[in-house]
Amino acid sequence: MIIDPGKDAGLQQFVNDLTEYVIQNRKDISKSRAPLVKDFIYETVRYTENKKEIYARGGGTAELGSFYQCRIAVCREMAALNHVGLASQGKDNYMVTGHVAGGNHAWVEYFDTNTGQRMVSDATNGWILPANEAYQFYGGHVLDIKKLQFVTPQ
Repeated sequence: MIIDPGKDAGLQQFVNDLTEYVIQNRKDISKSRAPLVKDFIYETVRYTENKKEIYARGGGTAELGSFYQCRIAVCREMAALNHVGLASQGKDNYMVTGHVAGGNHAWVEYFDTNTGQRMVSDATNGWILPANEAYQFYGGHVLDIKKLQFVTPQ
């Protein structure tokens, strides 16, 4: 998967649509934009295992924006969109992958300056929880954790 907002028209469209959504739905500027980013992804991209066609068109690789344009993804692409979306809204964050009860999964972690807590945003499941609660939701034991940062806040 290629993540490059500067060279991916579909990903740039995602950032533009997300920014418009945040502007329209953020009623109180003291509220975090993180839930709005998660909600936008959860409402616009559907989870599906049937994404092979997108990778096949790119000879085994695909630009992240293609998943937004087709409105389909699995947890990895949804987490990557969440990662890019939070960064586009000025929030430093990491895309995280790991093995949870039930298999491999991907999500985003960030530090919430309002609560002073490390948070997990899971756009696939449609929730944001403090990290300790999220890891309990994932079965209590998350293995092979990798933190990735493809983009930084603008």
